[in-house]
Amino acid sequence: MTTLDSAARPEQSKQQPINLASLPLDEALQRAYVAGEKILIDTDAIAAVSQDLWTNWMNANVPNACGQSEDEYGALLNLMMTHFFHGLTEGVKRIAEDARTMERVERDLSDHSRWAWKVYNVLAFMSEAIDDDRQGELPVRCTVVDLRQDVEKLATDLMDLVWRARHG
Repeated sequence: MTTLDSAARPEQSKQQPINLASLPLDEALQRAYVAGEKILIDTDAIAAVSQDLWTNWMNANVPNACGQSEDEYGALLNLMMTHFFHGLTEGVKRIAEDARTMERVERDLSDHSRWAWKVYNVLAFMSEAIDDDRQGELPVRCTVVDLRQDVEKLATDLMDLVWRARHG
């Protein structure tokens, strides 16, 4: 998926906001997809819903214990809330860094794949230009053909590496 500038919320973008409903359906859906894909690394978006996240988590996981006073329960909740928000902040930072790392790896793999295809194409050209090997001489054409096959596999594997990492 491509990154689209209007995937960011208006307060994050220096561009004029776009009414996505006025775009062609495919483009509007693409922009919605990109926004959803990147929402967990958006600290402002997470901050806007963090209180609801805390409340829902607390209600499901921290019932008032029998014999616990309101003050004890309140102190426990305050302490847990502080830790919850610290954990949420660190989790968002980690996810954002992981996303940036994956983007860098994808770019590097793409570059290396292009270089491997370039070497493959040179070897393919050379293997056609070189005469067949003669008995008693160095196996130059055979070696070039062998290298071309290896580089083709390398180039293909590099192209597929990110996809396989993401999808198992």
